Amino acid sequence: MSYGAARKLTSRQLNANLRRALKQSEGKRVVNSRVLKENLLKSSDERVLEEVVKHFVVMGEKGDVKIKLFLNRCASEKFNKNSNSRFKILVRFRELAKKGDSFGLKGLLVGVRDSNKHHREYALRGLSLLAAKGETRTLPGLLHGVKDSREYNRGWALLGLRELSKKGEKGILPGLLVGVKDFSKYNRGIALSSLRELAERGSVEAKKALKELGEVI
Repeated sequence: MSYGAARKLTSRQLNANLRRALKQSEGKRVVNSRVLKENLLKSSDERVLEEVVKHFVVMGEKGDVKIKLFLNRCASEKFNKNSNSRFKILVRFRELAKKGDSFGLKGLLVGVRDSNKHHREYALRGLSLLAAKGETRTLPGLLHGVKDSREYNRGWALLGLRELSKKGEKGILPGLLVGVKDFSKYNRGIALSSLRELAERGSVEAKKALKELGEVI
């Protein structure tokens, strides 16, 4: 299907055609990627969005760098105004992160700034999972997440920082100092245990912070 022909179809017709074409393609480049990009940015059909995201991930994993960059960029609210689309992308990136795959790292990093609390949750969960695999590039997103307005999301960010503390990552200290002041007892506990982890690894700053908090080192 050409891009021009696709533009002439109604939204319902286009979505139906895309679902059929994607199913037939089974990962092959038989569908005009420009049409898919258009739907990723504008479609509200969840099935279409899921199939397009899945299709683009396959293309990216096969070496299509431009598609990989585009999909990660689409996780940004500033670039992609389609809330349903961003959610599907972040959910998929979180699933990949669970397998230790950093394919969607850049998308997760921008996802923590989304205006939707559930979108931020999936972004932070993904970053936390990657941190558990030793991915230190998650640090900027996790540090941003400890200041999230939602308690649950802050918890995910702190869990990610705790994973990095086990790796001896010193850059997490600013986030932990925010975490020990959290309203949530659970979140404060995560931050304190991470500070102790750093202190045991010889961090002078962590030891000083624990002393100021009246904690026994």
